[in-house]
Amino acid sequence: GFEISIVANAAFVGDDNKSFVLDTSQYENLQFRDGSLQKEVATAFGDIEGIVVVVEGESSVPLIPPQDAEFELPTGLGESNINFVPTAFLQASFAPLKGTEIKARFFPKINTSDAKVGFYGFGLQHEFTSWLPADKVFPVAISGLIAYTHLDGSYDFTDTNIVDGENQRFENNTNTLLFQVIGATKMPVFNFYGGIGYLFRNFDH
Repeated sequence: GFEISIVANAAFVGDDNKSFVLDTSQYENLQFRDGSLQKEVATAFGDIEGIVVVVEGESSVPLIPPQDAEFELPTGLGESNINFVPTAFLQASFAPLKGTEIKARFFPKINTSDAKVGFYGFGLQHEFTSWLPADKVFPVAISGLIAYTHLDGSYDFTDTNIVDGENQRFENNTNTLLFQVIGATKMPVFNFYGGIGYLFRNFDH
């Protein structure tokens, strides 16, 4: 059959995803004000204050020295005790063969005054136990899933005066490939789901 649905869920953010180590040696014109090479800084869901960085400026006018820009890194949503990511997207699934589903997910690109984000993905899921004689007797389904997702987004900070210039923005393009084994009960009322998988991730920023 064919099915279209709107899926809404929330993913909780663990402590290990609220910060990351910023290594200034990986950048040509960025350094911490106190001279440190590495510091733990907040992600979008962290809460680390007082981290000041210096961006080394360039001068295009002879005899005029370059001007460095200094600013404090923003804290994340952890300051407001927000520890989850709500999502909603359109999902369509089609079952061309017994125990097999082709899935597609789509979130239209949302444009605000300074940010853009959107994603799409598709996958193939097959229930191995649908071919076993005990399918009607043993109320457990075991499936395999292969899914691809592409997410792209950008944030334009030209108007924030963090760095002087035009078209100053962060851009991110992420591609993931998921291999997963899923187990689920097939009881009349209550059911339990679980899975284990491996995720390949590639991103540009």
